[in-house]
Amino acid sequence: MNALRFTRLATFAWACAFSAGLAPSAFAEIVYTMTNDPGVQNGWGLSGTITVSGVGTNLGSAAITGWAYTVTKGSDSHKFSSNDSSSFVNALGLLATPTQLIVQYASEEEEKNLLELNQSGGNVGLQWTPGGGRERDRSVYEAHDFGAGGAGMDFWFNQDLPFPLVATEGWLIGTASPSAVPEIDPAGIGSVLALVTGALGLLERRRLKTA
Repeated sequence: MNALRFTRLATFAWACAFSAGLAPSAFAEIVYTMTNDPGVQNGWGLSGTITVSGVGTNLGSAAITGWAYTVTKGSDSHKFSSNDSSSFVNALGLLATPTQLIVQYASEEEEKNLLELNQSGGNVGLQWTPGGGRERDRSVYEAHDFGAGGAGMDFWFNQDLPFPLVATEGWLIGTASPSAVPEIDPAGIGSVLALVTGALGLLERRRLKTA
């Protein structure tokens, strides 16, 4: 009977340790690299990242935790980021997977989905809008800088043109590499050690009592 109890308790302790220590974090942020295609960007190159709080569908502005991008043509380069005090985000209908960030197509009569990364009250911005389900909601892909002291120009402005990367759900605006190793929750490590130590201590006391 004592041997059976020992086996059950030990199995329970290590199962809890495995569960607490090896479970991937459900709140891991994902960093996506922006889609770049100078062919639809008026010859400008786009490099940048968008950080999202985690996977999900129909995500909005609150899911975007950071962003930064640079537009470049020859020696002309312009950098923007969410670190600027005037930055803000408008987002609706985002789909975030472990490897893709998509602005979803809107179904008939739905409000159009979009992602806008803005500075200076919207005078600086990068926008992806696949268009809505209504005919008047046209697709737009653009980048501009009309901020004080800025370039004073549209880097590119595309309306009703195909986006270079698409998925079944919508425009594929960012990609991320899947993590090769499950993310460990540091807060759970202490609990794991305490659990295992306590269980082993209880087993030892029972063994001594039996002896």
